[in-house]
Amino acid sequence: MTGGRVAREVRRRLVGIVSTIDLLGVYDRTDAYVTAEIMERVIAGDFLLNPADFEVTVDNGIVTAERPSVARRLTDAIRDVDGAVDVRDRLRSP
Repeated sequence: MTGGRVAREVRRRLVGIVSTIDLLGVYDRTDAYVTAEIMERVIAGDFLLNPADFEVTVDNGIVTAERPSVARRLTDAIRDVDGAVDVRDRLRSP
């Protein structure tokens, strides 16, 4: 692969060139569309979680997902359980 293009040879004869945009064009969706699919299909549908508990941003296809409120609320609720002396919070990712 050179210069973002893939050359195809058959019996030592060039039969076509495919550019990177040809291969990645199928993924050309708006950031808003990607955000909506993450919130609706992945978070709410696949994981059965409340999308309102997440902050999801998409910038040129790069997704940033955060869930700041739920981990904090969960550890606070656990601390309120009688008999729970301490909580080792390992819910947050580094």
